[in-house]
Amino acid sequence: MPHLIIESDEKLKKEDIQSLHDFAASLETVKMEALKTRYYLVESGFNGSDANTRQVAIELKLLAGRSEDLKKKMAEKLLERARSLFRIEQVSVEVNELGIYVK
Repeated sequence: MPHLIIESDEKLKKEDIQSLHDFAASLETVKMEALKTRYYLVESGFNGSDANTRQVAIELKLLAGRSEDLKKKMAEKLLERARSLFRIEQVSVEVNELGIYVK
């Protein structure tokens, strides 16, 4: 059950969020039918001492079992895609494993 969580201090286009969702579903070991994407507009964000820097933070949560190398490749691919879609300087991607997960 992968979860793609996108946080931004600037409103993102729905079609760009959809595009990133579709891209994430194309990554190795991720299936479209299992992927859940959520987008949050953050009221304010700071980067160091600069309150004017636009930023997007992306987290991909995965069930345990993937190698560190695969998770790194997934993060790098998501970062590249997100930068091309959102055209924002400060973009970060974090890949984490879900703990206990029930639905």
